[in-house]
Amino acid sequence: MKGNKKLFISQSKRGYTLVEVLCVLMLLSIGISTALYSIEYVVKTTNKVNKLNIVNSIIEFIDNSKLCCKAAQNSGTIYYFTNGNYLEFRLQNKSSYQSRVYLTEDTAIENINTSTGYISINNEGIIVQGCTINFNKGLVYDKKKHSVTIYPVTGYIELKEYV
Repeated sequence: MKGNKKLFISQSKRGYTLVEVLCVLMLLSIGISTALYSIEYVVKTTNKVNKLNIVNSIIEFIDNSKLCCKAAQNSGTIYYFTNGNYLEFRLQNKSSYQSRVYLTEDTAIENINTSTGYISINNEGIIVQGCTINFNKGLVYDKKKHSVTIYPVTGYIELKEYV
């Protein structure tokens, strides 16, 4: 009977097999790679939305400035101030500004390509000369530069990206 005592003592497992460890590592790597891909997609989508919001705010500001000139039957000018990172609209012969649009901290307008360095609007609300606003958005995963080109008279607007 002394030999039968061995049957009642359970033998415990002391570790995991190589196959079990490899299966766990495989599942972890699949989960992590899926999460990283999802995070990158979210960041890229967020960057695209932020860029479009900036472009829309610039275009809306210019359109409102054109409407203001037309309503007041007065010409106006849009300036860019680097120290405050904003665009400002002023009617001709007025001492104070009419409106401003502030850009986000990580957005910087590099220049406004016109012969004068600012955007001129006549008393009919028409942009007299074409202009290109080049801006840089400090986006993660997006080191491209962007430009908004406004064609004279027609007011056609074109958005471009370049490296």
